[in-house]
Amino acid sequence: MRRKNIDPKQEMLFDLIDKKGKDEMNLAEYPFTLLSKKQLQNKNTIEYADTRNIDNKDIEIKWIVTGSDKYGLPTGYDQDVYLAILQSWMEDKFKSKVIPIKSVYALLSKMGIKNPGAREYDRVKKAIQRLVGVTIYSENSFYNKEEQKYEKSIGFHLFENFKLIKKKKTRGVKAKKDNDDDEIRGFITASDVLFNSAQTANLKDIDLKFFYSLSSPLSKRMYRLLDRKKYVGDGFFRMDISRFAMKIGLATSNEKGKYYPSAIKRDLETPFNELIEKGFIHSVKYKTSANRKSENIEIRYKKPAEVKDENSIEENGLILAILDVTKDDNSKAFYRKVIRKCGDQARNIIFNALSSTVGAMKTGVAKSVPKYFIGTLKNICEQHNINID
Repeated sequence: MRRKNIDPKQEMLFDLIDKKGKDEMNLAEYPFTLLSKKQLQNKNTIEYADTRNIDNKDIEIKWIVTGSDKYGLPTGYDQDVYLAILQSWMEDKFKSKVIPIKSVYALLSKMGIKNPGAREYDRVKKAIQRLVGVTIYSENSFYNKEEQKYEKSIGFHLFENFKLIKKKKTRGVKAKKDNDDDEIRGFITASDVLFNSAQTANLKDIDLKFFYSLSSPLSKRMYRLLDRKKYVGDGFFRMDISRFAMKIGLATSNEKGKYYPSAIKRDLETPFNELIEKGFIHSVKYKTSANRKSENIEIRYKKPAEVKDENSIEENGLILAILDVTKDDNSKAFYRKVIRKCGDQARNIIFNALSSTVGAMKTGVAKSVPKYFIGTLKNICEQHNINID
């Protein structure tokens, strides 16, 4: 959608600020990956079983995830790859089942991995193999937004197929890392079920920068579930501790009764502390039920004003736009200082400098992109009587 009073040359720069990740609502609700970074022996199924009240009736629900015989269940690392794939799909506006992978390097960049080696490329390929090979069976747990109902019985894949090819570098041409002819690129095809979810907007926003900043697959899985509950909640969330453990994939339904609350709390302590320290949730409490037969987790989310972020969304968006063009992480503090000095004029000044820099990059004038951008920025600031030295 075209924004009002914006130079067309600046449209793509606004897209950098507005860019958000997406997560499919059912896949945020239920687990589909292991919580380990590697495959587990003799573990090829994840199960969740519960009841749901539908039309005043308690209905049994099931969610069963099975890995392929050859590649096994998706791992905690594959959760990262899945969200990077969805971001690529979002950038392509979900217009087709075929999701372009412009380069594996770009996919890894979305995951916050810089200067990847051959090992990382191999990890992505294996992750995609597992994601394509996984099968999910659901009874009364998968919500079909188009039909506004839970599917009584449905089995599906996340992705149907994929193709990765490696192009050879053109002789005598020095290619850039993110557009290297030696890069692995290709596509992955979404299943009909996943495509239908995308087309009917059964998706939620997710802060990918925050997600990828988390230290473990367990923290990330908990964030995805709790963010999904926050998405439809009112700042407070409560759930039976054993049920919560099953929902995040920490304990499967056939282990219920063997995985005691004390053990669950011990495993959840570190990720909960991380989510509190990073400002996503305010507090976590455990309360025994009235009949003393179960224990609940009670979570209070941070209110927007409480979130530990001294920098505005606008400021962070401008920084993101600058870094996306200049790739100059070392000057982030300087750019933030300039934005603050420019005050209300910051957006126009930054976008004018970025537009000029992008144009110079296309014509080959900008030999050093960061140097050219900073020089242009200083010139524009001088015209506005703003000293940024």
